Amino acid sequence: MSYSYHLKILKKEILIYNFMYWKNFSFILSIFFLFFSVFSIGFFGFTWSIDFTGGSIFQIHFEKLIEIYNVSDMLNSIGLYNSKSSYFGGIHNIIIRFPHFSNISIEDLSHKILIFFNENLKNQCEIISSEYIGSSIDNNLLIFFFLALFFSILCTSFYIFLRFSWYLSIGIILSLFHDILLILGCISFLHIEISPIIVVSLLSIIGYSINDSIVISDRIRENIKKFKYLSFFNILNLSLTQIYARTIMTSATTFSVAAISYYFGNEMIKNFSLTMMIGIFLGTLSSIYVSSSLSFQLYKKLKIMK
Repeated sequence: MSYSYHLKILKKEILIYNFMYWKNFSFILSIFFLFFSVFSIGFFGFTWSIDFTGGSIFQIHFEKLIEIYNVSDMLNSIGLYNSKSSYFGGIHNIIIRFPHFSNISIEDLSHKILIFFNENLKNQCEIISSEYIGSSIDNNLLIFFFLALFFSILCTSFYIFLRFSWYLSIGIILSLFHDILLILGCISFLHIEISPIIVVSLLSIIGYSINDSIVISDRIRENIKKFKYLSFFNILNLSLTQIYARTIMTSATTFSVAAISYYFGNEMIKNFSLTMMIGIFLGTLSSIYVSSSLSFQLYKKLKIMK
C-alpha cells in the first residue's frame, strides 16, 4: 500500500467525525456553564446533610403502611421543618432525619413525634432508635472530604504528568477541574443534599472522568508516534474517531445502571445516582471535547514559542 493511498484513507477516516471542528463551540459552552456553576454556588450555596451540620436521626416502626412522601409535609405542620424521610428494611419502617433544633431536646422531640403520629394518623408507631449527631462529627467529615478530594487529584495529576507530554497532561488536569466545578454547580442548583455518599460519588466521578481522558490521550500519544506525517489537529481528530464508539458505549452502559438505581432507589440512592449520571454525562463530553481542545491550544502555543 502506497504512502499517498494510506494518507488518503486516513484523511477519509478523520473527516467521518470532525470532532475538532466543534472545539470553539465547546469552549464557549464550557465557559458559559463554568460561569453558571460559579453563580449557582455563590447564590444558592450547598445543602448539607445532618452528617455535616448536626441533627437527629430517628428509626420508627409503624403498624400500618405509611406513605413516606407525606411525612415531611405532615411534620412541617407541627413546626418540624426540613426533615428527610426514607424507608429502611420494609414499608413499615422509616428513617427521619432532622436538622439541629436548638430549642428542643431529643427526648422532647421523640415525645412530640410519637404523639403526632399516634393521635393524628391513627397509626401506632414506636421509635426503634434515636441518635443525635453533633458538630464534632461535622468538622471531622468536612476535613475528611477536602483531604480526600485533594489527595485524589494530587495523586492522579502526578501519574498523568509522568505518563503524557505536558500539553496533554495539562489538558487532562484542567478538564478534570472543569468537571468538578460543573458537577458542584449542578449539585448546588438542583439542591442535592451533600452527604457522605455524595462525597463518595464525587470521588468516583473523578476516577471515571480521568479514566476516559487517559484512554483518549493514550490513543493520541500512540498516533503521534505512528503517523508523524499528520498534523496534530488531524491526529486529534483521528484519535477521537477511533475511540469515540468505545467511550460512548462505556458511558451509556454506566449511565443506564445509574438511571435504573435512580428510578428504583430510595432518597439516598436517588441523590447518589443523580450525581453519578450528571458526572458521567459531563465527564464524557469533557473527555472528548474539552481535554483535547485544551491540549490543541497548548500545543499551538508551544509551536508559536518555538
